[in-house]
Amino acid sequence: MTIDDLAAARFVPVIRASQARKALVAARALLRGGCKAVEITYTTPGASEVIAELAADGHLVGAGTILDLHQAEIAWTAGAAFLVSPHFEPSVVAVGLASGRLVIPGALTPSEALAAFTAGARTVKIFPVESLGGPRYLKLLRDPLPFLRFFPTGGVTLADAPAYLANGAVAVGVGTALAPADAIEGGDEARLVQLAREWAAALL
Repeated sequence: MTIDDLAAARFVPVIRASQARKALVAARALLRGGCKAVEITYTTPGASEVIAELAADGHLVGAGTILDLHQAEIAWTAGAAFLVSPHFEPSVVAVGLASGRLVIPGALTPSEALAAFTAGARTVKIFPVESLGGPRYLKLLRDPLPFLRFFPTGGVTLADAPAYLANGAVAVGVGTALAPADAIEGGDEARLVQLAREWAAALL
């Protein structure tokens, strides 16, 4: 997966579930609704199996909450097209860069974002972006660092997604507003499909 593929996706639901089967059902519902990519977090039991099934079906699926290189290798082996971390782990970025695989490390401050970029990350997850002002913070961060490209996550909504995309976001990672926990845990496929359709209609 390339940055261009991520940009084409525009928005990526971040799926966390208590069981692998629930994550798989949710991911398929969101993909049916129009999502072009999904992220399965490694806080989900059996995340690798979910990623493997979705990848085998030809979907762009990322692995989220990747904390170290060992976990990254497991996710890549499962078929993850991209990796997302809540923090900056230099070893994961280095291996991703060397192998041509998309790694999106997490950062919040200018120093953290620049450190990740200097290490080779071409897209940086700004998390939790809402806590520092949402789209306005992204704009302020990018003003002195216009070469940075972002994947903001943490409180992104459909109402503010266009502002993120206009201020340096390659795409946005979306949790509750697109992949709410109660819908995932309750297996509410109809609701997930409808949410995906709403996001697709607005942003694609």
